[in-house]
Amino acid sequence: MPTSARHFTLIPLLLATACQPPSDSGDSAPPLPDPGPWLLDDQGRAVIHRGMNVTGAAKWANDYMPDVSDASLATMADAGVTFARVLTFWDAVEPVEGVYDQEYLALLDAFLTRMDDAGIAVMLDMHQDVWGVGFGSDGAPLWSCDQAHYDDFESPGGSWYLAYLSAEVQACFDDFWADPALQEQFAQAWAQLAILGAQHPSVVGYDLFNEPFWGTSNQEEFEEVLLPAFYERVISGIRSVDDERCTYGPHARPCRFIAVEPSTHINILQSRLIFPDDDGLVFAPHFYPTYAEEGTGFDGDLSNEIDHMSGIIEHGQDEGIPVILGEFGIFSDHGNEHDYVRGMIDLFEGHVGSSSYWSWDPNDSFGVVASDDSPGPMLGAWSRPWLHQIPGEELEIEPLDDGMRARFIAAEGDTVVAVVPEACADGVEVEGATVLTSDGVFRTLQPDSDGAIEVTIRGCTGRSR
Repeated sequence: MPTSARHFTLIPLLLATACQPPSDSGDSAPPLPDPGPWLLDDQGRAVIHRGMNVTGAAKWANDYMPDVSDASLATMADAGVTFARVLTFWDAVEPVEGVYDQEYLALLDAFLTRMDDAGIAVMLDMHQDVWGVGFGSDGAPLWSCDQAHYDDFESPGGSWYLAYLSAEVQACFDDFWADPALQEQFAQAWAQLAILGAQHPSVVGYDLFNEPFWGTSNQEEFEEVLLPAFYERVISGIRSVDDERCTYGPHARPCRFIAVEPSTHINILQSRLIFPDDDGLVFAPHFYPTYAEEGTGFDGDLSNEIDHMSGIIEHGQDEGIPVILGEFGIFSDHGNEHDYVRGMIDLFEGHVGSSSYWSWDPNDSFGVVASDDSPGPMLGAWSRPWLHQIPGEELEIEPLDDGMRARFIAAEGDTVVAVVPEACADGVEVEGATVLTSDGVFRTLQPDSDGAIEVTIRGCTGRSR
């Protein structure tokens, strides 16, 4: 990631600070939307993922590949991580206009085979920050924008994300959003990734464009006109080579979903994104409150976050589209970061399902993985058992301090898949179901009865550092 260890989503940071109301722990949190819709598996069960972004370091690797050793991957799997948002880059796929880098695609193919073997679901993410390599960042190749914009660019200094506000970076984005032919080239680069993704059982989704920046357009124009038209074009490119569309009814089948992100306005305003007309979409917003970005510390109260995220969740729900929190994180070491992470996981698991933390990069102070590939100081925040695949009819999820409870309608033959991280494998208790099989961190449960059922799994709280 750029010079800081943090991953700043918010561009006008001072505006975000001004727009955030003061926390008042005496006020009750606003009501959240009703649960669902859920991402479903091939048996029609709701799927809840606890995921990681893999990895920020890939941005600066010479081969653009995540540096994840076998030991690191084993740590990830033992922790019960079921989902990885794997970073890829337009420059990596098409560094020369019209020429696809077969060496990079072969390296990615090999990495995805390792994810297949680890049993971790993958969403490929076409990543960018500050447009691309022409501005000393990552994402778009040099040839994708006028060389004059690179020549005229002067770094504003300070935090790297301030470069988004430069006229030259904005010009590259403006030119891209206005150029259907260039967008089509981007779509064909995505098609190369989709050809590869369709060959791997681990690949379950495609995240089309990381944190779309609006350039000089306003939010209404960008999210209601420019961004939907771009997404339609990219989806068409992917569907031309991989048409395994998801279905979210009672007879869902294996598929690869299409994840669309709102603009980075989302941290200060509610999304206005008009969703493309396509089966199997997922809404994949990111969320970083200012204190999480700045590393100033969590105040212990999530009521403001719940208020803001409820509107984001509802935007997907209103269209019947599952929501995955594609990125969230906190970059401080004040001692209560576990509470923030657990609160955000509970917020999403109780209402729409899955989340993906930024990121699986070694950090001995506040990382999820340490520099020696062992569990990092933050990984304990994920160390609670949970119900991973659950029959979805009339489903309600209740996150617990030491586990999870689900209420649903069970039919004969239904099963529930639970995840028990290695760190809390001892002393796990299951109520309302019988354990049929145990395979690594996964447990297959048989509900004790048909009809309205309540299944609970409990174990450790995962609060220790």
